[in-house]
Amino acid sequence: MRRPAVFAVSGIILLTACSSENSPQKHETIKSGEINSAGTPWSEKSHLPIEEFLLSSEDAYKISNAKNMAIEDCMHAKGEESFKMPAAVKLPTLLERRYGLSNLAEAEKYGYAFPEGTPAPSPGPLTSRQKALLGDRGKPGGCYVIGSSKVTGRADKATATSPHADKIQSESWRKSFVDSRVQSKFEEWSQCMKSKGVPYKTTMDQPEKNVPMEIQKRIASDAVVCGLSTGILDEWLHVESEIQEKMIKGDISALAKERGEIQAQIKNADKVYKLHNIR
Repeated sequence: MRRPAVFAVSGIILLTACSSENSPQKHETIKSGEINSAGTPWSEKSHLPIEEFLLSSEDAYKISNAKNMAIEDCMHAKGEESFKMPAAVKLPTLLERRYGLSNLAEAEKYGYAFPEGTPAPSPGPLTSRQKALLGDRGKPGGCYVIGSSKVTGRADKATATSPHADKIQSESWRKSFVDSRVQSKFEEWSQCMKSKGVPYKTTMDQPEKNVPMEIQKRIASDAVVCGLSTGILDEWLHVESEIQEKMIKGDISALAKERGEIQAQIKNADKVYKLHNIR
C-alpha cells in the first residue's frame, strides 16, 4: 500500500489514502543501525547551560516529596497515623519537547499526547480533625507549615524558584527560534517531512486534535526521525546554548544567589530522606 498523502486545509491536517484501503500505513520499521526507539532519549542525554541554575525535575520532585514526608511525620506524631499526603508529581525535564518531539518510542505509542503515568491512589477526604491539625498553608502552627518548613527553612517560605533563570530560558528559546542557523535546519526538516507527505514548516507544528490517533502517531514518528536525521535538535541546542552563555554572564550574581536557595532546600530534603532511610 502506498503511504497516505497529507494536506493542510484552513489549519486542519487532512490525510487521504493513495490506494483503495482506508486505513493509513503504519510508520515503516527503521533499519538496524539507523534511528530507532531503543536507548536513552535525546532529551535525557542533552543539557542547556541554564539548567545549572534551575530547579531540575529530579530535585523538584525530591523537595516536594520530602515536604510531604515531613508533613506526614507531624500528623503521625499528633495521632493521625494513617494520614497520607497526595503523591508528589515528577515534572518534565527542561529539554523534553523543547524543540519538538525527540523520543521515538513515545511518538510511536502516544503520538503528540503526553504519556500518562500510573495515577497515585487518592489519600481520600480529610476528617475535621485532620483539617484542623494540618492547618492553613499560610498560617503557622499547623502540620502543613511545620512540615514544609523542615525543607524550605522557614514557616513563611515557599519552594525555591529561579525567576532570573526562568527569564533567561524563556528569552533564549525565542531568540534561538528565529536564528538563521535554526531556520536553515527547519528547511531541511520540512523537506524531510514533505517527503513523507506532511507539509509542516517547523518542529513545533502538530496535527489538529481531531486527527485520528493512528495518523497522529505516524506523523509524530516521522517528526522525530526527521528531527534526529537532519540534526536540527543538536543544532538548535547549540545555538540556544550560545545565547544562554552570554545571558548568564550578564546576570551571574542573581543566578548564583537563586541557586544557593535551591541547594539549601535540596540539602534539607536530603535530611528528611535520611530520616526515612531513603538515599
